[in-house]
Amino acid sequence: MTTLASWAALDSRGVASLYLVSDSRFTNSVTGRADDAGQKIHVCLHEPHVFGFCGWVYFPAAAIGSLVKDIDRGVFFSPKDNLDARQERIVDFLRARLHDTLHTAYGKYASAFNILHAAREGVGLKSVFRLWIIRWSSARNWQVSEIQMPEYSKLLYEDGSGATALLIENANWQRSDVSKTSRAVFSSFCDALAVGKDPYSGGAPQLGGLFRKSEGKYFGVIYRNNRYLKVNSLPARRYLTV
Repeated sequence: MTTLASWAALDSRGVASLYLVSDSRFTNSVTGRADDAGQKIHVCLHEPHVFGFCGWVYFPAAAIGSLVKDIDRGVFFSPKDNLDARQERIVDFLRARLHDTLHTAYGKYASAFNILHAAREGVGLKSVFRLWIIRWSSARNWQVSEIQMPEYSKLLYEDGSGATALLIENANWQRSDVSKTSRAVFSSFCDALAVGKDPYSGGAPQLGGLFRKSEGKYFGVIYRNNRYLKVNSLPARRYLTV
């Protein structure tokens, strides 16, 4: 599993940014072997879309990677697509890819997974932020729901095997003098990861987000005296120290 979360940051004019964060640990469900260099947050570099996942690793990691490449190449959406149409195209893509995957040798290892999709429509003060959770399991098939934006900066979604640890740390930070702020939520995530109560969450935090303008953003993180961007594959230009 993993620890996956999302939160919105607000100013006096409304939602100003939307973030997705996860740890970096991939755990092989068959062997139990862990790898702390797995990418779970995927950001479109030419469009305002960010994705994250938890649960079964094999399918979401491959499908989202391909999806983001197609979006950034400008071949996935129609110019006339609004955000609802874009979300529908994304779900249709995932359905088709999973159908194909289930008919391969990897299909016998299929297990439940959740995918978060954060997106923005419009620019500046007219921009609208939205967040969807896309779920699949063999028992319930596909389920898609939207998470509403809040009235103040807060945690919107937590999932994975490390979710309980995150909620405990977030409750502690909400009792501090920086409650109802973006930094409180991110700090709680880092604290939950550092405590290490969940054996399936590990490695450095991965952070992606959207603002009122421009495309999605990856954020570099200095974690335990090392610099990370995604899975430490590139030098980071902007760092959040934790």
